[in-house]
Amino acid sequence: MQLAGLSTPEKLNKLMEWKDKNFIDKKTYDYFVRAWQEKETKRETRRLYTRTIKKREGPSLAVEGELDVYIQHLRTLIQNYRISGAKWSISNEDLAKFKNYVEKYSISCRRKINEIIILGMRIPDESKELVSFCLDTISNPKGRYYEDDLFWKDLWQSKFVPRDAIDLMLTHSEYGYKMNSLFDSELIKEIIPLIEVQRGQELKRLEIADSDIEKSRRAKRLAAFDTLLKAANEYCK
Repeated sequence: MQLAGLSTPEKLNKLMEWKDKNFIDKKTYDYFVRAWQEKETKRETRRLYTRTIKKREGPSLAVEGELDVYIQHLRTLIQNYRISGAKWSISNEDLAKFKNYVEKYSISCRRKINEIIILGMRIPDESKELVSFCLDTISNPKGRYYEDDLFWKDLWQSKFVPRDAIDLMLTHSEYGYKMNSLFDSELIKEIIPLIEVQRGQELKRLEIADSDIEKSRRAKRLAAFDTLLKAANEYCK
């Protein structure tokens, strides 16, 4: 409670004071110094990365328009699946086009590429190649997606959050599920209300499900949301 609202340097000074007065031992002191310094380094790296992205943005109107058309194409594929239930088998040409957009414009048109990746995880591709590429892209440290606050906010504000997105945010051990430590706790605090809204939508879908298979699928998704919310709240304590 005494540390609430203090800056990192102020916290470190207070910690030093407590150690000198033997209120805490050296092991406790070393642990929190290391944890706060790592968090501060991560925050500064995130800020530098965000500034770099802004400086390098400046795509032509033609590229922006081309990406907008492609985003609409992906939305149409998803809408057709919702209406007909017919899955789509992506061709090598289509997959190459998707990959080219992501790899070529992930810096200059980051926000639109974020949307393309989010939609890509929802595409009903029978081969699963498109989803696999999206998951690999997000997990790749070079893409720095775990440091891209806008990506996760956009994802959780979309109409339907892919189940794979939950798996990307969690890690599993013998003690259960925890939030991936690559996330900044401040971002998770902002996302928790969005997760709660998505959980509410999933509960409504479960209530109107009209088949045992659909009810089972919705119940599993709802349980995944609950697991994520529990891990997120623990992460932000």
